[in-house]
Amino acid sequence: MDPRNVQEFLAQDVYLPGYVNFKQEDQDGRAAVFLFNISEPPVARGEIVHYATPRGYHLCIAQAEYALVERLIQEDKLPELGETSLDKLRSILLTGRVKIARLDEHFRREVSLDKPVQMKLELKRVRQIGIAPKLEFNFDFANRSMWGMSISSIAPDKVIPLNMEAAR
Repeated sequence: MDPRNVQEFLAQDVYLPGYVNFKQEDQDGRAAVFLFNISEPPVARGEIVHYATPRGYHLCIAQAEYALVERLIQEDKLPELGETSLDKLRSILLTGRVKIARLDEHFRREVSLDKPVQMKLELKRVRQIGIAPKLEFNFDFANRSMWGMSISSIAPDKVIPLNMEAAR
């Protein structure tokens, strides 16, 4: 079993240096509160971006969802995923079989990058549709400065893309 915590795993095996953003997490059941130092990917010259953008939020959402699911699997509180071990979940992530399939977000105001941002995340439900379970999350950044929901899928086995089948 991999002895690293979720932050070390994401920083060393998944994301580029400087883009693992969560510094603290407080989890309770199927919900968690994360504290993020949002890293904005550089896409403009100079210091134009001084606030969180959808790119930065998406990194936070993906990391928080993965961290919450990993903790629930460690505590055996996600029976809908069957006999999924921590090592198997990490292998699934590294082979690109964990995906955000739908992301609905609503923006109310800009959030400065000067201080850490709090995010609340809750796993609302898990549905078994086909071979890849769908996990529905609600999230809220900085007291509803940005909020929404996402649906993610975890494919335990390799899945042939449907568009490949249609092309044959």
